[in-house]
Amino acid sequence: MMPEDNLIELGMHLYKQPVNYKYYGADTALTVLSNDTLQFSHPSIFNDPFDCNVSLFEFEEETVKLHMKDLIKRDKGNNYVEQFRLNRNLTSKILPVAKEFMQHIFNTENSNRGVTCFSKNSLNMLMWAHYAGCHTGVCIGYDLLMLRDYIALKNSESCLIPVRYQENIVPAKNFQEMEMLYTWFGSKHAMWHYEEEIRMISRPLMLDENKKHYYEIPTDIIKEVYLGTSLNAEKREEIVKLVKDRFPHVKLFQIKPNYDTFTLEREEISF
Repeated sequence: MMPEDNLIELGMHLYKQPVNYKYYGADTALTVLSNDTLQFSHPSIFNDPFDCNVSLFEFEEETVKLHMKDLIKRDKGNNYVEQFRLNRNLTSKILPVAKEFMQHIFNTENSNRGVTCFSKNSLNMLMWAHYAGCHTGVCIGYDLLMLRDYIALKNSESCLIPVRYQENIVPAKNFQEMEMLYTWFGSKHAMWHYEEEIRMISRPLMLDENKKHYYEIPTDIIKEVYLGTSLNAEKREEIVKLVKDRFPHVKLFQIKPNYDTFTLEREEISF
């Protein structure tokens, strides 16, 4: 499937289901709900070594040459003398080490980009196990259309992309901006397909020493909160009170296992 098709599919999904989900441990959820923060992380700290890896691209000499000439033209405009000098250096100095050079370009290009990740599914057994403290945590539903518009006002270099899952790496040769972004940030092995992931990318960000950035977001972007089936009573009481006090518009649910079907179900909690 081409990137354009995936983006159309994402648009249709968001039209039908604008609310999508992040899974948290209980303490992190309390921080998020208290401070109205949303974390973006640099890909270098992700839990998948293949995520955003330069091996997703194929750096053939001719492709690199065309890409670099385009960059030089865009950067130098009508300065033809400087264009000539850089193009000459391109042939003599850069092409012999094309892969290393492009890796440096890509790493520099993405050094101040951050990513935050969502799942389409709030009842995903594995997501609760892996990202919500073995069902002791919380799942929060965000309106991604509202979030996209809000973050784009703060930082215009922001977008939503779907993750595509594949069995093998098929290196991309197209370095055009959207294709590059989609390949770099939206390609994962098929074993991760259970995450049903949507990503928001934003740049430039001031990343802290832990390679993270925190946006403050309006409370009305949060639409749903789910309490894990093994969330302890004290934390549950804190979160319920916080939602009642600060998020009166939010739908609050308790997750419960259905022991007849190997599935999770939700039960709405009335204020």
